[in-house]
Amino acid sequence: MVGSWSRKGTLLLLALSMLLTACSGGGGDKGAAEKDLLEAAPKVQTLKEFDPNEKVTLKVMYYDERGFMSQYGNTLAVKFPNIDFKVVSMQSLYKPNQSYGDYMAAFDKFLEEQKPDIIMPNGIEQLEKWVDEGKLYPLDGAIKQDKFDIENMNPNVIEFLKSRTKGKLYGLAPSFSAQALFYNKDLFDKHGVSYPKDKMTWEEVFALAKKFPSDGQGDARIFGLGFSYPRPASNMVQQVASAKGFKMLEPDGKKVTFDSKEFKDAMSLVLDAYQAKAIQTPEESKKQEGPMTMEAMLKTRSFVTGNAAMSLDGYNLISDLNNAEQFNIKKVNWDVVTLPVDPANPDGTSGIYPNPILGISSDCENIRAAWEIVKYLNSDEYTKIATKSQMYQLPTRTSYVKEKDTTHNIEAFYKLKPSFIDNSYLKQVPQPFFAAVEPLLSQEVKAVTDGSKNVEEAAKVLQEKAQEALTKALAEAAAAASASPSPSSSPESAKK
Repeated sequence: MVGSWSRKGTLLLLALSMLLTACSGGGGDKGAAEKDLLEAAPKVQTLKEFDPNEKVTLKVMYYDERGFMSQYGNTLAVKFPNIDFKVVSMQSLYKPNQSYGDYMAAFDKFLEEQKPDIIMPNGIEQLEKWVDEGKLYPLDGAIKQDKFDIENMNPNVIEFLKSRTKGKLYGLAPSFSAQALFYNKDLFDKHGVSYPKDKMTWEEVFALAKKFPSDGQGDARIFGLGFSYPRPASNMVQQVASAKGFKMLEPDGKKVTFDSKEFKDAMSLVLDAYQAKAIQTPEESKKQEGPMTMEAMLKTRSFVTGNAAMSLDGYNLISDLNNAEQFNIKKVNWDVVTLPVDPANPDGTSGIYPNPILGISSDCENIRAAWEIVKYLNSDEYTKIATKSQMYQLPTRTSYVKEKDTTHNIEAFYKLKPSFIDNSYLKQVPQPFFAAVEPLLSQEVKAVTDGSKNVEEAAKVLQEKAQEALTKALAEAAAAASASPSPSSSPESAKK
């Protein structure tokens, strides 16, 4: 379930999903205010030795029991035969068109009622919230006590997990999702184009894409930049704009910013490449024919079939490339470099997501056993097992970078630091606004690609209509809130 999120949905929804994912503790940091805060917090206790013969029951939150057993449970049952895992399903938390606020309220209620011992925050925002509310146990003391090796875990992921929790670790992630820029070496050689490099700008990537011929038809059509799935121009505009630090709204959440220079520059850059026919359009994506088989699916992917010089994709594309050979699809001579970056932040990317994040509830009655599980799932031993079965995730342990692929330079997935854009202000924005903005964005970007509007005209219309949608959504949400009885006026409160 979690692994599939990175492969579906638009970047707008990805931006929203970053807004959606239990003891508190201390340690010494500089600064009087920080010192006072830490001294006021409960101290981390020394954990007892783990007794593998003790019968223990641990409640684990996961999407469903079947998924947990397939992903982790069967391996854990062999390693810890005396621990009984009770899975509390999260399925009921996910509802269509729910707002961030509704989701978080449901999650808080879920934690209060189910009281899971091992918690999986869905993203850095949720991790930060639960830490602030004292719902997560601090792991630094346990890591130090057991001399657990985090030095050989991807430092970028570790720092990301600390970035919003005052430099402390309240969760560990055994794997992460990431994107990179794949390229077909044979196509580059054939057309005399220099190979891509790590940390190129978006301008440089599009310049490379334009160097490939765009006049081919059918199976002879070559795209400078192709995709595994039909991808509208508006989606590409969002990714480039986001990489450049664009935020859809002002910090107060009451004004949209589609008329900003950052957004218009991103739109101009992307649309120029589309007009040069350097980027694969949704209309040019191959349609799947016949039954829903792996062979049929692979034959729709332009990079897998050798019809794209480059592709922005996740680690899962490597599995697709490896599987293609068994269906008589010509093997692609490929390699990979980092995602394009913003020159103002050349070492950062928004394309990295620790997944899953494993934490321990502060209410857990057997911290020692819960920590043993979290520790094992992040261990060298477990990573060695997981690398042989997990096709879509990258191991956080860097010693297994080469283990996943011995012939290609997949360090590109590890080179960039997660660049977290604080979108917390979006949590106050009602869901109907986002539902209205996406078709507006697609409509106006398409108008530019069709030549019926220029960038300035499209941005102006988008700004006006999106602002109308935001104003309406905020007004409706305020009216609904005022119509709802406050807790103090409810019959239950009156009885108290």
